[in-house]
Amino acid sequence: MQDTTEIFNEVEGLLARWLEERNELIQRFHHANEMPEENTDESPIAKFCELLVDYVSVGHFEVFQKLISEGRSFEDLEHLVQAEQLLPEISATTEVALEFNDHFEAASDKLAMEIELATLRDVLATRFALEDKLIEILHTSHEVTAN
Repeated sequence: MQDTTEIFNEVEGLLARWLEERNELIQRFHHANEMPEENTDESPIAKFCELLVDYVSVGHFEVFQKLISEGRSFEDLEHLVQAEQLLPEISATTEVALEFNDHFEAASDKLAMEIELATLRDVLATRFALEDKLIEILHTSHEVTAN
């Protein structure tokens, strides 16, 4: 069985990679409204959507699970309760992101795409703040204890 220091360090590495992916997602978001003549797998919006789906999937199926596991290993019941309250809010943003991915091809003109991207921008800002709070309560708070 891993000790808490090993668990903390494992989660630290996972978070570093995931937050790097978040930065790439933000960069691609800024280019997503550059509409090519046709939507292809190489268009800016297609590349953005591919990374968007990867990012939210890794969050739900790997990062959040590891954070909860870390909280359990530290027997941090107070923060686990707080995390359980945040996860439904994060899930709601996931639904919006996945709907955007499913419908991005429907935005056939630049104005429609800009409107959809503006909505998604606000949702992603909310999501990132919630994710940061989750990281704070289930990971960063254990830094002193683990080291």
